[in-house]
Amino acid sequence: MLSAGLLSVAIAPGIAVVVYIYKKDHTDKEPKLLLLFAFLMGVLSTLPAFILSRIFEKKTGLSIHAYSISTLLTYCIFGIGLIEEGSKFLFTKIFYRKESFSHPFDGVIYSVMVAMGFATFENIMYVADGGMQTGLLRMFTSIPAHAAFAVLMGSYLGRAKFSMYPLPLLFLAVVIPSIYHGLFDFFLIQKVSWVLSIGTALTFVHILKLSRKIINREP
Repeated sequence: MLSAGLLSVAIAPGIAVVVYIYKKDHTDKEPKLLLLFAFLMGVLSTLPAFILSRIFEKKTGLSIHAYSISTLLTYCIFGIGLIEEGSKFLFTKIFYRKESFSHPFDGVIYSVMVAMGFATFENIMYVADGGMQTGLLRMFTSIPAHAAFAVLMGSYLGRAKFSMYPLPLLFLAVVIPSIYHGLFDFFLIQKVSWVLSIGTALTFVHILKLSRKIINREP
């Protein structure tokens, strides 16, 4: 059972991101109940992600303990990145046809809400296992990373919604965040060299800058 303090540390980062991105929506604000529903759908999206990751590991034999750089990178991109981002994408698509999805930036709004539901539930699990230190570390790394991946996904979703040729953009909405997610985890997990660990910081800074550019570009 998590203490009130640990639970607050686990939940607060995701809520902070939700509030931040909501305030960045300068078009017609989305219905708050619908945004809450999107957040809850994000929580629910952790279930298929968990099941699919276990199936992937069983069928491929790949895992976090992969014995080489190439196999670990493959696992991180497909076994973590694609599965988690793919699951979030499927639940975000619930809102794609909604009447309230009336502006390209709405793709970012709904994507981030779903991602923060996913990341918050995941964070609670990690904090329950690792304690306060884990919570504080993830507050400044994993949660912002999940938010950045969501901004990338939402940007492509928003463009797809109002495009004559949406399929390539919908494809990129899954693939681009999955690659970034996989690279981020790969550099974080690998134990081959401390030099490669620098890739974590570089990837993290890059996706934050990219997502900030997307957010600030929107009217």
